[in-house]
Amino acid sequence: MKRIIALILAMVMTLSMVACSAEVKNEVPSVTADVTKEADIVIVGAGAAGLAAAIEAVDNGAESVIVIEKTATTGGSLNFTSGSMSGAETIIQQIDGVEDTKESYVQDILNNGANLGDKELIEAYVEEDVAAIQWLWDNGLSDNTFSVDRATGTMSVFAPEHALYSIPRTYKASAHDATKYKSAAHEILDTVAKAESKIVFDFQTEAKTLINNEAGQVLSVVAENAKGETV
Repeated sequence: MKRIIALILAMVMTLSMVACSAEVKNEVPSVTADVTKEADIVIVGAGAAGLAAAIEAVDNGAESVIVIEKTATTGGSLNFTSGSMSGAETIIQQIDGVEDTKESYVQDILNNGANLGDKELIEAYVEEDVAAIQWLWDNGLSDNTFSVDRATGTMSVFAPEHALYSIPRTYKASAHDATKYKSAAHEILDTVAKAESKIVFDFQTEAKTLINNEAGQVLSVVAENAKGETV
């Protein structure tokens, strides 16, 4: 499941695979539903995390995945950001001839955060980030147009919107369809997920309650759709 972690962490934003606003029941309640649906895996939220989780679930053997999303579209925070990504020792830096190390990236993150960050978590992110960017590259990122460094023409750039890294390791790729997507990452995740017949999206469906079974495992979700039906 490492690629899920990588894809989630590669996005420059805070996301969750489970809707934090949903109430968690510690007992097994009796629920009267207007509509009942079943799948191997139900994912709450169709943001970057949810899309990545759905794709990874199918890649790891899930025969049916339902993604419920309270809005009418995928992407979550990716609808409000250009989706800049950073990574050290990536395929993009290799193409650009930029020498970088994961150790340097870790140290830059710590320095930019006044050394208050969790080093172990940062190291895990930096390690898996390479696989995330490689997955995006292999699934279409290689064909996208990148903002390039004016001096060198490289796709690896410094990003002035945040504290600068010591080495150019930020990548800004534009979506092919700018009328639908603000970032290439969203476009790729959305395209791959929607091309998979085992993944079904229920839009305008908001998770209300996560239900535990008697063993304490969350295996059910109660939601409300646009018709006001309990699902």
